[in-house]
Amino acid sequence: MNNMKIKFGKPLSVHVIHDEWEKISYPIKNEINFYLITVAIGLLVAKAISFIFGDVDFIKKLYLLIPVLVVHELIHVLFLKKSKNCIIWINIIVVCVTSNTIMSKCRLLMVIIAPFLLLTVLPIVLFNYNNSEYFLGVAICNALISGADIISLFVIVKDKHVMHMMDCNILYGKGL
Repeated sequence: MNNMKIKFGKPLSVHVIHDEWEKISYPIKNEINFYLITVAIGLLVAKAISFIFGDVDFIKKLYLLIPVLVVHELIHVLFLKKSKNCIIWINIIVVCVTSNTIMSKCRLLMVIIAPFLLLTVLPIVLFNYNNSEYFLGVAICNALISGADIISLFVIVKDKHVMHMMDCNILYGKGL
């Protein structure tokens, strides 16, 4: 990775979008509704984990939220390993990664799903061997912040383009 930055505020597009790039449409058009639905998805997944593994009080695990959020975004950055320009944007309610990397559909899917696999699925597997609620706390906190990734995963799978760029929660595609 040549250049990673952390910036505060609302993300501005770092891409020069030419005519051949199309903005990929999300099923949720309104930005406020998008964030409300991502939170709802995160809460549903977190509550499902808590229910399946013994009604863990995930309110008591919220002290893990900020460290898990940082690691979650850094995993996105690590999977964007050849990015020339990668920015982690932080504002009051959103933390996201912007990159000018052009990716195949498969690579973008890996970038999007990697934090969920490493910080939700893997800790659940480790919990089954160790029985430490710490692992469930990490899994629950990551589930809470993975709502946008889960929505993006389904949008990308359904998308017809072969090449993609991401700008936080805005995806662009080209090629059929």
